[in-house]
Amino acid sequence: MKPKIDSTKFGSITIEGEEYEKDVLIRLNGNIKKRKKKLSKAIYGTSHKISLDEAEHVYENGAEKIIIGSGQNGMVQLSHEVRDFFKEKDCKVKLCPTPEAIDKWNSAKGKVIGLFHLTCQNKLIFEAPLERMYLIVSVDYCKNLLEFTAHILNGRRWVFLRNFALHETERQEG
Repeated sequence: MKPKIDSTKFGSITIEGEEYEKDVLIRLNGNIKKRKKKLSKAIYGTSHKISLDEAEHVYENGAEKIIIGSGQNGMVQLSHEVRDFFKEKDCKVKLCPTPEAIDKWNSAKGKVIGLFHLTCQNKLIFEAPLERMYLIVSVDYCKNLLEFTAHILNGRRWVFLRNFALHETERQEG
């Protein structure tokens, strides 16, 4: 039986009155499991891009659709191999921010699997008009992970830069 999802907030999801603080996978039979995001992290170094290994773990024979909650602001993506895998299995994929995915889950009919990422929230940290350009920098945080994003409006075109790498370095004396 498909469980009803009551709500979500940053870092948690409430299903049938029980709160979960880890990403969850809801199987066809309604069982709720912890997401095995290490399968994607081993390939991409992040759980924000779903790998073929994780997709193969998530998929069950007979599934017609998988609803993926991509975080509070929609940070999770599918690799091209995953899109091809689900297409080959004739399993439709709905990828959207977790709050929207919950609505889709609760109204879904048929044989549906759910995968819900619970964190990733975007905060604006810098916004400035530049000469003939406009720059917005924000930080996306996902518990212990920070990803910086920059949007640059150059004329009428937006340039989107993502995943700035931050590295801690030792201070050089001298």
